Amino acid sequence: MKKHASTRLKTLLAAIGSVLLGTAFLAPASVAGAETSHSPTTWRVHVGAQSPNGAIQGMQFLPGDIWIDVGDTVHWTADSMEPHTVTFLPVGQLPAPFDPTDPAQTTPSPQHSIAAPGDMRNSGVLSTLQFSELPATYTSYNLTFTGTGDFVYYCLIHGKAMKGTVHVAAAGTAYPHSQRFYDRQFRKGRAEMIRDGNRFYAKARTESSSHHVFVGAVDEAGMLMIMRFIRTTVHVHVGDTIDFDWSLNNGDPVPHTVTFGPEPPAPFPVGDPTHFTGGSLSSGVLPTAGPGTHFRVTFDKAGTYPYICMFHDGMGMVGKVVVTAGHDD
Repeated sequence: MKKHASTRLKTLLAAIGSVLLGTAFLAPASVAGAETSHSPTTWRVHVGAQSPNGAIQGMQFLPGDIWIDVGDTVHWTADSMEPHTVTFLPVGQLPAPFDPTDPAQTTPSPQHSIAAPGDMRNSGVLSTLQFSELPATYTSYNLTFTGTGDFVYYCLIHGKAMKGTVHVAAAGTAYPHSQRFYDRQFRKGRAEMIRDGNRFYAKARTESSSHHVFVGAVDEAGMLMIMRFIRTTVHVHVGDTIDFDWSLNNGDPVPHTVTFGPEPPAPFPVGDPTHFTGGSLSSGVLPTAGPGTHFRVTFDKAGTYPYICMFHDGMGMVGKVVVTAGHDD
């Protein structure tokens, strides 16, 4: 009896061991399959970035590249006061100059999904502010991807320098990165933009003076801009001339004005800058090249003269000229 019981026990233990061993070999395959099985996901991308006071504006999509699957949605969020768009164009086509009067450029597309690279889609204007010179702005944009491929998109306002790509794989493909990874990219990119912007801002201040004020600035790479008059407050004397200079634009078509007094109904030149004693005076939109990048104003009367950029005063782009009666001895 004892011998038969021992034999049965050994047989039972062997059977249990074989089952456990088989489960051990099968387990990795089950886990691997679970890693590629997931529901449609919504991914977050930031549109633009800025310093806390808005003086430095970043012209980037963060992250610039994101990897998703068919059926997933990307949610773009405006993260700056500077306006941007998320615009998918025909393959190989670059953005045309931005036209704020063209509804095709400023109005969201009616479709909420996109099937193939080359399909045209547009977010409308994305910003945390509303601009009187633009149609209604939006704070976010969603688009669901129903086909595979590399979907390239641009900001129509800032051109080919502001570019992003959504890489779409077949449904169920394992994701190479998590949302946490992309969030870290955003925080790192924003911090680098603010750091580089502060250095650029400081350099521009050293090149400015009471008689030479930069009307904002754009870095050489076209990735960040200073949305301030540099210097913000200046002191001069009666008869002095100030050169308001938009030559630090590096070809970026950002519109600026230098506008004293009541704001005109449209951004056209108003008044005589050669003998300014107060009242309405405006440069109109300053061009980004040629002699018109300079707006020179001679002050013929003592006083304090505040001025603005008609497009960006809501972002803090305002200045002040203090004119005193005579030169110091």
